[in-house]
Amino acid sequence: NGITYGTRDCIIDRSSIGSKLGLVTMTGKDIYQNEEYSIRAEVFCINAISDHCAVAIQFEGYNSYYVYTNRNYCPGTLGELVDDLDLNRTLTFGSLKLGESETSTSDYDAAMIMNQINASRTSKNLSNSIPGTKLFRVSVNVELLGIQNKYLAVTKEGYIETNLMEWCFTFYIGADKAQEIADEFDMEQIKETTTEFEPIQEEIYEE
Repeated sequence: NGITYGTRDCIIDRSSIGSKLGLVTMTGKDIYQNEEYSIRAEVFCINAISDHCAVAIQFEGYNSYYVYTNRNYCPGTLGELVDDLDLNRTLTFGSLKLGESETSTSDYDAAMIMNQINASRTSKNLSNSIPGTKLFRVSVNVELLGIQNKYLAVTKEGYIETNLMEWCFTFYIGADKAQEIADEFDMEQIKETTTEFEPIQEEIYEE
């Protein structure tokens, strides 16, 4: 349907494969040898994941299924993002950083963050980053789709921001609500358990 998908270089288990969407011919070029290649492939839905977000590809002659994500996916609301990626089941949380600090901790209540996200489902996506002061920032993953080392942040100005897919999504929840979420943390306890860390750089693959 005119959607451009890019590989996540991630194999997905057969148990997560849903209905067949179609058959395509995929082409590519080896720029070093100046040779072109093509292969037939079947396209499948991924269970509980919107095909507007991601699909699975099985190449002709191969047994494995590979994840491809929509590079131009853009949800209308925070709730749409949650539902399209089945985040209540697939989202996992990593290290959390307080404010603009470069120290992090894994000793916090991740379920509380997910509860607050669900409580803000109607927040509209502004589709671009809004400069502001971060109350906290947490690393997030959707390992099922090979999405790793992304972030979700809440700002003092009242925004939830994430780069979970290809672009930055920003949802306005209000400054009072943002502070309410931050106040759920025991900041003093978190400060006592923080450790210095070096951010992991995500690999970029050229087509």
